[in-house]
Amino acid sequence: MTFDSIIVKSNDLTLRGIKHGDKTQQTILALHGWQDNCHSFIPLFNFLTEYQCYAFDFPGHGLSDWRHSSAHYYLTEYVDDVLNMIKNEIKEPIHLVGHSMGAMVATLFTACFPEKVKSLTLIDGIGFVTTAANKSSQQLRQALENRSRLHNKPAKIFQDLESLILMRMQVSDLNKENSELIMQRNCIPINNGVKLSIDPKLKLASAFRFCDEQAHEICKSIPHNVHVVLASSNSAGFSEKYAEYVKDFNAITRYDLDGCHHCHMEQPQRLAAILRQIVALAS
Repeated sequence: MTFDSIIVKSNDLTLRGIKHGDKTQQTILALHGWQDNCHSFIPLFNFLTEYQCYAFDFPGHGLSDWRHSSAHYYLTEYVDDVLNMIKNEIKEPIHLVGHSMGAMVATLFTACFPEKVKSLTLIDGIGFVTTAANKSSQQLRQALENRSRLHNKPAKIFQDLESLILMRMQVSDLNKENSELIMQRNCIPINNGVKLSIDPKLKLASAFRFCDEQAHEICKSIPHNVHVVLASSNSAGFSEKYAEYVKDFNAITRYDLDGCHHCHMEQPQRLAAILRQIVALAS
């Protein structure tokens, strides 16, 4: 399938992504996970030809701009990026899909703007990464100490794209084909090799996280029937997260998909069939 490139402004940042289909079709917007990019949805979109499908790189990821040198990456700011993407590019309401970190962003966006969302599907992700209220100062200290260690650290140069592909395979569940799909958009060629295009600040601990009470209240505010697709391997521990959050939602449907954390890349045809059911129910 051929994908069109999209370029959208989010405040002073430029977001880049992909789309296919036209505005006469129902719209799916997919949000990728941490250190991934919009290419992680290409296998799935190849099986969703009857919809208008969008995915974009979050700031600091893929080919989108990095946040300002003095800014950092908070979940709440990603919600603003989604809002700007919809305002400037996408017909609403949408069918919102999020993987991992993208699932957290999708949950928070839907809690804030339920009228813009027809259906919410979370892929191997539910709830939030939280910090207990009495650990807030400890969280902040860790974040600030991490920032000081990163300051002026030179970018690592890799011999070639193949080196990056193998490196990502070593620290993830991705096979070579899917690792290549993601990493070819996460790197920039330079004279003596390639370097990552993702912002090193993505790896820093967040200075702020919701506490458990806030996280559960956000989930309780969502009026939609939430659809949760969990990887059978439970490599990221979301079966336990599901048990923690399942009672928060007004209505919830669980689907189990064979594979690991990137199950949407491993089982795209099966997930496409699930999404068709979800879209039909919400239409």
